[in-house]
Formats: sequence, C-alpha cells, structure tokens
Amino acid sequence: MGIFERLASNVLAKKGLDAAAILFFACIVLLPILYLLLLNPSFNISPEMWGALWNSFTIAAIATVIDVVFGLPLAWILTRRKFRGKTIISSLVDLPLVIPTSTLGLSIGLFWGAGGLGVLAEGYWLILALHIVFTLPYVVTTTAAAIESIEPTLETASRSLGATAFTSFRTIWFPLLRSGLLIGALLAFTRSLNETGATMVVAGAVNTVPTLALASKNAGDVNGAVSLSILLLVVAGLAFALLRSFSGGKRYSLGAVDRARDLMLGSRSTIVYLLSALFLLSIVLLPSFYFIRSADTAIDYGLVLPALLTSLIIAFAATAISLVFGFPMAQIIARRTRLGHVLDSLLDVVLMMPTVSVGMSLSLFLGGRAEWLALLVAHIAMVYPFVVKPISGAIVEVDKTLIEAARSLGAKPFHAFRTILLPLVMPAVLAGSVLAFMRSLSDTGATIAVSKTIKPVSVLIVQLAKAGNMAEASSASLLVLAFSLLAIVALRKLAYKR
Repeated sequence: MGIFERLASNVLAKKGLDAAAILFFACIVLLPILYLLLLNPSFNISPEMWGALWNSFTIAAIATVIDVVFGLPLAWILTRRKFRGKTIISSLVDLPLVIPTSTLGLSIGLFWGAGGLGVLAEGYWLILALHIVFTLPYVVTTTAAAIESIEPTLETASRSLGATAFTSFRTIWFPLLRSGLLIGALLAFTRSLNETGATMVVAGAVNTVPTLALASKNAGDVNGAVSLSILLLVVAGLAFALLRSFSGGKRYSLGAVDRARDLMLGSRSTIVYLLSALFLLSIVLLPSFYFIRSADTAIDYGLVLPALLTSLIIAFAATAISLVFGFPMAQIIARRTRLGHVLDSLLDVVLMMPTVSVGMSLSLFLGGRAEWLALLVAHIAMVYPFVVKPISGAIVEVDKTLIEAARSLGAKPFHAFRTILLPLVMPAVLAGSVLAFMRSLSDTGATIAVSKTIKPVSVLIVQLAKAGNMAEASSASLLVLAFSLLAIVALRKLAYKR
C-alpha cells in the first residue's frame, strides 16, 4: 500500500487523478454524444414529434411517481427492518434488472394483453405498465444504498430524547436519504425516457421519442432523428433544472413535532409495507416472469450463446471501466464545488440523451469504423452516470467527522479512504455496478444504432419477438436470466467480501 499512500498524500497526484477523471468523462462520455449538436440540423419539428415527446414525458413522470410511492417503503423495510424472508425479497426487487428489457416487453405484453389477462392493448397504458416494472429497481436500489450509508446514531439520539419511530423517520432519516431518493427518481425518469427495445415490443402505433428517433434513422432521416433528440434534451434539461431548484435545503430539521399525529401515522406503517410488497408481487414480478409460460426447451444455442457472450463481455467491460474512472468523478461531484455542480449537470445531459441517439452520434462520429470500439464506447457513455450518481450521493451523506477523526489520529489519506470511506459507500458502489451492468446487458437502442454486424442478445430477443417467435425469444430470455443472476451474485459477493 506504500505507493498508494504516497500518491494519496501528494497534492499533484490527487489533482492529476481528478484531471484524468474529468478528461475521460469529456473525451469518452460527453464529446461523442454531443457530436450530434455539432451537426447543425435544420429543425423541422412535426406534430408527430411533439406527440412522441408528450408520450415519453408523461409516461416517465407517472412511472417515476409510482416508483417513489412504492419504492421508498420497500427500500426502508429492506434496510431497517428484520423479518423472515428479507433476503428473498431483496433479491426479488433486483430481478426486473436481471431480465433484458426486450424480454420484459415480451412478458408484460403477454401478461396484460390478449395472451394473459386481456385488460390492456398495445399502446400508451401498456407502455406505462412496462416502464413501471423496469424503473422501480432504480429507486429501491439507490434509496436503500443511501439509507445504509447514514449514521444510525442520529436516530438513536432522537429516540433517546423521546421521539417516536415515525418522528425520527420524518425529521432525521428522510431529509438525509432525500439525496439518494432524488438520484433514484432521476435515474428512473431518464431510464424511462431512454428505453427503446422493450417499448417497441408493446407500443403498437404509439411512438415515444426513442422509437420515433430509431424509425427516423432507419428511414434515412438523420436530420429528423437529431432534431428529435435535441428537442428532448432541451425540454428535459428545463424539467431537471426546475426539479433541482426545489431539491435543495437543509440536511435535516426537527420541524414541528406532533406526537399524537406521528404515533397515528407510524401505527399504519405496516399497512404501507404490505401494500408495497403486494405491488411488488402483482404489478412487477408476476408480469415480469410471465414469459416463462411461452418458453420451449428447444433453443438454437449456436445463435443465442454467441450473442449472450457478446453482451456479457460488453457489459462487464463497460461497467469496470466506468467504475475505475467514475469513482474519482463521484468524489469531485460530492465536494459540491462549482466544478462539481457543472459536472453533475453534464451527467444529467448524458442521462437524458436517448440511447438510440447515443449510438447514432457515435456511429456518425467514428464514420462507421471500429464497430466494436464504437459499441463499447456507446455502452460506457450509457452506463457511466449509473455508476457515478449513486456513489456521489452516498459520499455526500457520509459523516465527514469520521474521516477527520481518523486523520487527526495519524491515519494517512489513503488509509482513511480504504478503511472508512470505501466501506461506508460500498453499498452504493454495488448498486451502481449492478445498475450499470444490467443497463448495458439489456440495451437495444444504442446497439441497433451503432452496430451493423454485431448482434448482442438483447437485439436478438427483440428480433425474435417482432418476428413472432415467442417460444424461441422466451427460451433465449431464460438463458440470459440464468447468466445474469450468476453475474449479480458474483458482484454482490465480491463487494461484500471487500
């Protein structure tokens, strides 16, 4: 550890690390994406584009609100309550992340459509049901990571002074976990805005921004696709700025304490937990796995295994590279300097860009050359914010007096980082890694836009489903599910062993 201690204690070395992180972000993540802005398109915004924009924003907003309402209680009971079956429920929450979104589109279309309950036809409401399913884990995972990083002695102190459990939650816990909850909501919102492959399966004649941009690109109307992407960036940027203006404030405040009211509300917490668990089971999990009914034991391994291997290689590489360069970036953002705020806002720009536009921008930027490189860079650009956002949110909530105390007792900077900061933010590191890995594994939009010859498994599943080969698509999805579960278990064991 000697060399790391010396580097961590060297001011120039720390500035060099910050510069490398910022340079990576600018050159690998931001510049290729913003290349679209340099094309100077002649904007021709049609009524169809405004309709797609309205569909994308309303679906994302409704899905995010529902995610927060049910996701916060789920995150709370998974981190702050002890009960039988807790480990199972914790694993179930992550399962929609494990299933490729193209498979989710197939499964949810079968469950709610004519092949199942028959209550929803292809279109707006079926898209909404789908988007709720794959965005909920983003809220639960990031919020749970934020809760785990909060120092519990604050609650102990408040309870020792006579505060009820709900009073402690309302005045201590919620203000402190708000940053993680907001990050989860932003990730869910932008994840909904960006989804392409799954939406294509259930959309019917209804268009969202990503599906319309892909259709424009496939029709040779690059100008229309670029115009639509920039329109989304502008409108989403204004929405994000408005949201951030209301998200500031004090870290925590006792506020007005009404003991009788807090006791009454706290007594109903069990009902809230049960409703959240019922929502998870009936609205998220059952529809997600309905595709298993259509699976067939016969599967073309010669077709599926190479596609799966391609997806796993890209997902692991994109996640690992994003983690290496993303952790220093998260520390810069967590310092809450002017530079940190600028970088955080630029990360929002990356999140808001439809993945199909990311792929199209990189394809144009590289002129169609180096397809493997373009595909890897597209996935890095796509998953990088999912690594940085949870980690920066967790670092902000770490009690800095712990690190200061260690330093005052003679601990070197790297020792304090390794023994105090890293263990405290490890849940967020794990959460970001899982979110990034599964985001890469399930992507369709960027992959279709950037790749002509490489076919990852998510694209293969969409093609099989659109061709009506439901049994083969479901069988391929089961195989992906098995490998994805193994990958997530490996990530969890690695993180918690650390």
